[in-house]
Amino acid sequence: MKKAIIFDVDGVLVDSEQYYLKRRLDFLRSQGVETKQISSSEIRGASDAQRWELLVPAVKFRTTLKADYSAYTDSHPIQFWNHLVPGVSGGLKWLQSNGIRLAIASAGSLDSIERMLKECGLVDCFEVVVSGADLLQNKPSPVVYQQALDLLSLLAPAMYCI
Repeated sequence: MKKAIIFDVDGVLVDSEQYYLKRRLDFLRSQGVETKQISSSEIRGASDAQRWELLVPAVKFRTTLKADYSAYTDSHPIQFWNHLVPGVSGGLKWLQSNGIRLAIASAGSLDSIERMLKECGLVDCFEVVVSGADLLQNKPSPVVYQQALDLLSLLAPAMYCI
């Protein structure tokens, strides 16, 4: 019997990965940086640091760009409600009404996760929200999932670990 489901945000609750890739590539072009052609599937599940390494291999240049990119994202925010995967809201409410506890374990920042929950009207759906960005190890490390399980006071049966 399932007691809880832990969701990721990007690519699961909201179809945001293509938007994020386009925004990052637009920013890099605006800075005169040429990058190789890349698809959202190539960076799916990668941490922010891994995405930067893939797109901008030169460490010194990457550090400068990352600082400027933060301001760029503030002026080009994603409208989460426009990227909510169809059926998510109803599906989450159904799971809750059937006694399934819900959590989020995302590599994204807590601010971004909380903004998505507010914009999409999902704040009351999740009992636990964990940001890998706040942990010593972000995805693909399983630490973010273990933290969610700990906050739910649950153990992961070996057969369900991915």
